[in-house]
Amino acid sequence: MTRIDDAKYTIIGRLRRLARVRHLSPRTEETYVVWVRRFVRFNDLRAPETMGDVEVRNVLSSLASERHVSASTQNQARAALVCLYREVLQRDVPWLANIDRAKGPQRIRSEPPRVYRRLQSVRGWSHGQATPVSFRRT
Repeated sequence: MTRIDDAKYTIIGRLRRLARVRHLSPRTEETYVVWVRRFVRFNDLRAPETMGDVEVRNVLSSLASERHVSASTQNQARAALVCLYREVLQRDVPWLANIDRAKGPQRIRSEPPRVYRRLQSVRGWSHGQATPVSFRRT
């Protein structure tokens, strides 16, 4: 098995090497690299080895509160940071399991499905009408 913790590689190089060894998509590799760079820049160019739970939480909460990104974008950043700490730095980080995934907006159903299926079985009824067509006044 190929080791990804060779001293001659930078963290970004090790991340790219891991992505290739694991046969990740080139787009996934590039996205993870971008998120790790953003993480380092957000924390004043400190090395990821010196950072931990507080910094990761600050970045993810900043994405939601200040940048107003979607839940999927926040989850993408979280996945990149999880990969960085677990796979590249090979650190046992139990706090990563405690970082919640962002949840998307709750969708409110506009119609209860069973009721509308029954109503659709009545001849002449169409969606959006309060009463069947045969009973409407003209």
